[in-house]
Amino acid sequence: MKRITWIFLLSIGLYPLYAQMEKEPKEEWIEPFLENYNQTYTDAFETGNLELLVQYLREDLYFMPSFQKAALKKEHVRAYYQAFFERFEVRACEREILEIVDLGAKVLELGSVSWELSEGVGNDTLHGKYLNVWEKGSNQALQLVAAGWNYNHFVDFADRLRFRTVPTIHLALASHVPIDNPISFDLAALNALSEKTISQGNAEVWAQMYSDDGMFIYSFNPFYQGRKALDDFLQKHVQELPVFEHLDIRTFAIDNLENGYVIEYATHVANWRNGKDSGVSTGKGIRVLRREPSGSLKVFRHISMYD
Repeated sequence: MKRITWIFLLSIGLYPLYAQMEKEPKEEWIEPFLENYNQTYTDAFETGNLELLVQYLREDLYFMPSFQKAALKKEHVRAYYQAFFERFEVRACEREILEIVDLGAKVLELGSVSWELSEGVGNDTLHGKYLNVWEKGSNQALQLVAAGWNYNHFVDFADRLRFRTVPTIHLALASHVPIDNPISFDLAALNALSEKTISQGNAEVWAQMYSDDGMFIYSFNPFYQGRKALDDFLQKHVQELPVFEHLDIRTFAIDNLENGYVIEYATHVANWRNGKDSGVSTGKGIRVLRREPSGSLKVFRHISMYD
């Protein structure tokens, strides 16, 4: 399998994260399966063989690329990859697994990924981070039920990464889950507090939403994991935010696992103002939350993507 070099890991701030991570107890077959998938992934991008990617997908899934609205069906993800390969030649693709977490019925996979793209006469390189949610099936196999990724840097050709012929859904404008059980109530309350906290630029309260070993996989940044890294990042980040005239954070879907973990598929709509500039932005994300011994529901892993 192709490996990203330590020099590359250092350049995007991943070496401390990689060194900190402890191996989670997991069934022995999971890691070899995902290593094989990642080799298949790089082969698929370098050969343009989309069938290598599609074979791992569940029929219904949450597919959330940056700069693209979400796709919720296998056939629509196929259309996304088809459009991608028609627009870009992938000269090189590298992918590195940084963490595997066995959640029982589901498995989290987190890592780094890069693509060297060619379109006509120009070349561009993208360095990013991803979070995959897998579902265990029979015969020691996994199916991909959710995938999200973003980039460590600003992308000046973001519009070329949007494929408007692909059937997608604007999750931020779709209906949210009803508040009719304890988990949906907890998430609605957490989202309401998040709206107020982020709009006020209150980094201290925002940081409390994450577990001490939590991770925020934020666009245009490296990974941030652990109490100090999260505290430092959020304190800096709130100073960079625009004024939010309105911020709406919603829950599109919930997967409530039996072991204290909750997977939330979330969206946001932000009406913002920054000096003379203003606009409306939308996005989506995957939050994995964990019930702490205190009873609090805290964010364990969180990735967000802009539309």
